[in-house]
Order: sequence, then structure tokens, then C-alpha cells
Amino acid sequence: MPGESKKVEHKKKYSTFKAIEKIHPHKMILYLALFGSFLIFGFMAFAYAVGKMETGGLADIVFPKAFAVSTVILMFSSYMVSRVLPSFEKDNLPQMKDYLAATLSLTLIFVVSQFIGWLELKEAGLYLAEAPAVSFLVVITGLHLVHMVVGFVILVYYLFRTWRLIQDPVKNLIISTNPYEKVKLEMFTIFWHCMNFFWLFIYFFFYFTF
Repeated sequence: MPGESKKVEHKKKYSTFKAIEKIHPHKMILYLALFGSFLIFGFMAFAYAVGKMETGGLADIVFPKAFAVSTVILMFSSYMVSRVLPSFEKDNLPQMKDYLAATLSLTLIFVVSQFIGWLELKEAGLYLAEAPAVSFLVVITGLHLVHMVVGFVILVYYLFRTWRLIQDPVKNLIISTNPYEKVKLEMFTIFWHCMNFFWLFIYFFFYFTF
């Protein structure tokens, strides 16, 4: 009946608003910041595609295989990060430290593979190509690097902090019973997964447009 369908629709809207209201303010800020970053990445990708169609400049450059390696590495790092919060909830800090350390190791390998990939592009003459597409390519990867640095700093902070908490049971008890600590870890996990998603977007976009 029309009346019942309206009530169901109203309940759905009400439940959606209630769900939004329950989101922590800091988490909402993170969502908005990530959405803004995604819009910037999308605009830059569009500008890159337009510039490449107009002037070309990258047709003779082979897409580095090192970028494919770094993509696989990031996927493994996402899995490691996804295990951090469950370890914290189980109050298993040694396991949490191991996952953070593994993520840090994978991140360093990612950086090395990225460096190798950019060396290959440089040797192929990327920086000699006078095309607007090259500028957008550098800007897009540079934006991802900024996100990567932020994530790396947070990762190192949590690794060091977890190691300290293992040595101090009293402080560990205080931290583990603080609800906001879980929120911060959730935010870190969301940020890390989004950062990896941005790289996936960059990788496949450039792979099919090179």
C-alpha cells in the first residue's frame, strides 16, 4: 500500500541519518578529507588524459614492471593493517606489533620498488618529454606520495607506541579501555586502505593510458 511504502521509506531515511549521527566527528572529517583527495585525483587523471590525447609524449615509454610489484606489495600491506584492529580488540599487543612491523617492512619495499620504477621512467626519457601529460603524471604520483608519507609516519608512531605499551602493563590497561583508541585505529585502517585504493586507481589508469 502507498501509505506503508512511505512509512518504510521514512524509516530508512531516519535510520540513515541516525547512522550518520553516530559517526565520530574525527572519523567524519577523515571521510570528507579522503573524498576531497579522491576528487583531486580524479580531476588530475582527467587532465592527464586530455593532455595526453592532445600532445601524446609517452607513447614510446614502457610502463615499468616495478610498479606492478609495488601494487602487489600494497595489497599485502592492506591485509596486515586489517589485522591490527582485531589484535588490539583481543588485547594481543605482541601480535599487533608484529602486524605493524610487517606493514612497515612492506611499505619500505614499496618505496624501493617505486624508486626503481621512476628510475626506469627517467632512463626512458620521461623527464625529457615536453608534454602536459608528464606534468600531471608527476603531480598525481606526488599527491599519492604525500598520503604515503602521512600513513608512514602514523604507522611508525603506532609501532613504537605498541612496543612501549608491551613494556608497561599499567599504561596498556589504560589505553585498552579507552574507546577513542579504537576509533583512532579504525581511522588509521580506513586511511591506509584508501591510500592503497588511490594507488590502485593510479596504477590501472596509467597502465591502460600509457
